[in-house]
Amino acid sequence: MLVPHSAVAPPFLYPSWLATERLRVNDVIRERIRHYLSDPFLLDHVEQCVLPGRKIRSILLLKTLSHVGPSVDPSLPVVRDLVVSIELNHAASVLVDDVLDGDHFRHGSAATQRVWGSNTAILFGHLLS
Repeated sequence: MLVPHSAVAPPFLYPSWLATERLRVNDVIRERIRHYLSDPFLLDHVEQCVLPGRKIRSILLLKTLSHVGPSVDPSLPVVRDLVVSIELNHAASVLVDDVLDGDHFRHGSAATQRVWGSNTAILFGHLLS
């Protein structure tokens, strides 16, 4: 069964298992980011940069780890932090890419550099990575 991706992202049909995994990864990201960040303003902007998207990298990591064996538990904090670090680094590279390419939109919303300027977007990318 195929399900539509988020309304704010480019049209993309997910197999239902992938859509479920994406939601699970977003829950992990939300939980870990809130564990490390307390500033509501910063937390909101980090979530806006990291939560949209397909999460293919993190899903592939979790699927790969599930085949390593029962000794690798995806609920371990180290595994959850690894998932978040992959997505934070990807979001950082996307921020810089948007500045270099002059993109004005990301997942249907104004790109960070369009809202805050190129310098701030690059500094925010450094913060994420």
